[in-house]
Amino acid sequence: MEFTITGHLTDATAAWDAISDTDMINRVGGSSPMVDMSIERDEHNYPKVMGVAGGPAGIKLPFEEDDNRWVQGRYFRQGRTYSAGPLLRSIWEGRLEQQGDGVIPSIWTQMTPRSFVYTPIVAAVARRLNKRWQAYLDGLPPPGETSTEKLRTLEPYAQGSLDRWAKGADPEIAERIGHLLVHERPLELQRMSAFELADRWRLDRDAVLKAMVAGVGDGIFELYWSVKCPRCYAQTTSTGMLGDLADHAACASCDVDFSPDLGDNVEVLFAPHPSVAPRVEQTFCTLFPASVPEIEASFIMAPGESIEERMDLRPGRWRIGAGSGIGDVGLEVSDSGDMAVEWKPGDRGGRDVKAGEVALKLRNEKDGRVRVQVVRDDDLDQRVLASYLTTFPEFQRTLGDQVLAPDIRIANRSVSLLFTDLTGSTAMYEKLGDAKAFAIVRDHFTILRRVTENHGGVIVKTIGDAIMAAFSDPVKTMAAALEMVDALDDWVQESDFGVSIRLRVGFHVGPALMVHTDAAGIDYFGGTVNLAARTQGVAGGGDIVWTAQCHEIDSLRQQVDSRGLVTEALDASLKGLAENTRLYKVHIPIDG
Repeated sequence: MEFTITGHLTDATAAWDAISDTDMINRVGGSSPMVDMSIERDEHNYPKVMGVAGGPAGIKLPFEEDDNRWVQGRYFRQGRTYSAGPLLRSIWEGRLEQQGDGVIPSIWTQMTPRSFVYTPIVAAVARRLNKRWQAYLDGLPPPGETSTEKLRTLEPYAQGSLDRWAKGADPEIAERIGHLLVHERPLELQRMSAFELADRWRLDRDAVLKAMVAGVGDGIFELYWSVKCPRCYAQTTSTGMLGDLADHAACASCDVDFSPDLGDNVEVLFAPHPSVAPRVEQTFCTLFPASVPEIEASFIMAPGESIEERMDLRPGRWRIGAGSGIGDVGLEVSDSGDMAVEWKPGDRGGRDVKAGEVALKLRNEKDGRVRVQVVRDDDLDQRVLASYLTTFPEFQRTLGDQVLAPDIRIANRSVSLLFTDLTGSTAMYEKLGDAKAFAIVRDHFTILRRVTENHGGVIVKTIGDAIMAAFSDPVKTMAAALEMVDALDDWVQESDFGVSIRLRVGFHVGPALMVHTDAAGIDYFGGTVNLAARTQGVAGGGDIVWTAQCHEIDSLRQQVDSRGLVTEALDASLKGLAENTRLYKVHIPIDG
């Protein structure tokens, strides 16, 4: 059975972004995510893409992707053969037809049921998918315009973080990034390149990189190190900690092993901080154009198959090849040269090609399948290489402590840190003795751990009868602090220890050095940690004290107001800080 849907005249870039991101299209259609994906090599060393798709009613659909091809800006076709389930085969094809100053997008699908018994089920699923895909195409903007559709709404804390960061950022960059966080597709948000965004917005590259690095400290972004295959440029691995980079890597698709090099194949990318936009964990598709933007054309070719395609080649350096040890042909595209390029496995060397529409004539003379890719090497100029960032002044100032001992792994992110302490503990030890007093301290840790975890935080460590806990944002921290004081008071009254002990709490939010050692686990260091600890030192029994950075958040203040608590502003002289620090405090009565 076949289905075709067609959109209206729309912007060419927006239309290609839509049909090339089949991960997003499957999300829009309400498809189930893939359960598994792997690459297996057949007897001819061809990298077969295998997967298990989620079907209706939780049915698993194991498949091999045997027809995957695209030409950037024109079409994308994906064919799968299933070894179990109601489907025998499926083909999905998105295509753009040039018309005037825009394009007409269309989606064609062909679904072959395993038997006539499954025909009603397959037809019903296809109708549902096509209805949702049609709405997606209908929502694309007209030529020359960008999409105004909001894909997400920022939570109050995230919006507050964005507003605070924007005060110190270039206004145009701040506006662009604010729009990006609300409107960009999930896949694109998870791998933002500062230079690519700067070029898209026609802004200074270093200015955008500086703003995004500052955004890491302000809790807008997280930075990670992406190791790219030197042939196809697909990501082979990534880490948020520079020290976690392995000394070797491999690309299963290209069948190449290589060493990560900070100046060659380790790219710096950004993703939203989890408090701004949740990390995309689920995958709905395998290899598709939006996932490897450096690859401008890709074709799976059967033994003996010939393909003729026309591509618009811009001036610069290109490559065409099949990997797996076959070798590539370099294309130097300029204002003179051939208007046609022929290729077969084993071809090497270089070609001079004239810029413009070029005829590609591909022929697979091997006994097995090959995947032929056309890559534009000049697009690599948009990468922020690790070697560049590690010598970038803003990185050195804000995130540059990422050089530690070999057994230490490190990352830097904005975090809300909370410290507690027990008042009256000295008298408790004197009156009850060490053993009983220690048991009370130990049991109070259990209460604090439960409250911390209930609000999405973790206890980093205990220090005597105090704790240090980390949360993703101050709103959750305040909620935990209020519950901690209440929970401890209730427990003390119910237990009737015969001593008066209360909790005092302080917290602050900001960038902190997150260090992991094999011996000690995770810990935090830096000015944010010191200020959070000093803030707790200002508190008395039953007090919660927080910094001005936290107080700016409306929803945090509303939590306090809803309890009928009176907030007191104070300027404190804290050890190690040159100037008085503005703090805010509430006192919680034992019966409150």
